Amino acid sequence: MKRGDFVASRFHHERAIELAPNDAYTVGRCAAFYLFAGEPLRALELLDRAETLDPFLPVWITEERVAALYALDRFEDMFEVAHKLPFQTRRTYLYRIAARMARGETPRGAELVAQALALDPSLSAEYLIGQELFKDKGILGALVERTRAAGLPASRDAASCAA
Repeated sequence: MKRGDFVASRFHHERAIELAPNDAYTVGRCAAFYLFAGEPLRALELLDRAETLDPFLPVWITEERVAALYALDRFEDMFEVAHKLPFQTRRTYLYRIAARMARGETPRGAELVAQALALDPSLSAEYLIGQELFKDKGILGALVERTRAAGLPASRDAASCAA
């Protein structure tokens, strides 16, 4: 399957849910597809279902809720969810940074960039572009622009030079 092929990906994700409707891991992982395909509300529904099936899902599944809430511009809800995670991932930091910048909280955004880079000194906008596969390039563009405005390096090379 070709990267960015949302038609084929939709088929496979729907089929996975059909075959394993009570597998929390499968349902939770499928939420990422719906988020990236432009259906963050569907992603939230799937995450609710997955967490009902297994309240102890790994953070890298439950953090999809942070991204979905960001895509919906529900920043207060997103911050609340992010703070309840057992630990902060690179990805969660990036969404928190972008949300702070969207709200005009530049000093807090810059502070979060410093924390994220302490977690992973090679973190960059390049990472975001490679990981966050939004069909709607406007969401990705805003995410990159906001994190860059807070001080996130453009590339891994730039991050290495800053370290």
